[in-house]
Amino acid sequence: MFNLSYDDKQRVAGIIILAISFFFPIPFLGIISGIYLSRQSLPIGFKIGAVVIILEQVVIYVPWLLYLTIVR
Repeated sequence: MFNLSYDDKQRVAGIIILAISFFFPIPFLGIISGIYLSRQSLPIGFKIGAVVIILEQVVIYVPWLLYLTIVR
């Protein structure tokens, strides 16, 4: 249907991964997908998005897990 090159397919996959990681903050999915996106040969905007996702997940879930381990 669409005649996409390999780079275009990578960009589409990167956009989907970024959207899922931002709008559905599943614990540690953002860290894994951020590392994956940062290692791909994508434009700098995707790498910045990957770093933002990693930082968002670290800020949200690491203190949450530390709180749960201390309270229990």
